[in-house]
Amino acid sequence: MKEWQPALADGLRRAWADAAVPEPDMAMAFDGDLFRPAGEPLAVGDPVFGAADVEEGFERELLLEWWRAASETDPAVARPGADTLAATPRSVQAALRALSGSRFFAGIALRAMVFDLKQVHRYLVDTNVRARARGRVLEAIGGDTRVVVAHSLGSVVAYEALCARPGHGCGRWSRSVRLSAFRT
Repeated sequence: MKEWQPALADGLRRAWADAAVPEPDMAMAFDGDLFRPAGEPLAVGDPVFGAADVEEGFERELLLEWWRAASETDPAVARPGADTLAATPRSVQAALRALSGSRFFAGIALRAMVFDLKQVHRYLVDTNVRARARGRVLEAIGGDTRVVVAHSLGSVVAYEALCARPGHGCGRWSRSVRLSAFRT
């Protein structure tokens, strides 16, 4: 965590026009281990996923939603069902191919994209994983917490954790938050 403090302090100084900002007192919540079997190392040995590993139902529908959202924000991504020189049927392979050319997923290996899809799926449907991840964020937030920084799926976890705190008023924010773009 020590290596993150100078970078965060630099960002705070830049955000507040080089005002004197002390080294931030911070806590960090981590949930990556919740998505792997106990005892397995992180990031090493991730399964080599392909298009055939995208499950029918939730995973396929989420992937198609990512494709639709990417096509609305990135002109390089053909929308699902668009008339193009290459056929783009509403299939998993077509969605993965279209997303791999988007600004958001450019350079992301197909196996990582499918891994992320499965991680989001698990977070949203496994109540134990979801509760434990949110609990870790809530444990890191104290009464004096002023800023919460989150990345990727952690942004969703942090948002939900903050909304679970009494009097936080997340209802007024929920309409402006888009949860369709995840990157872990």
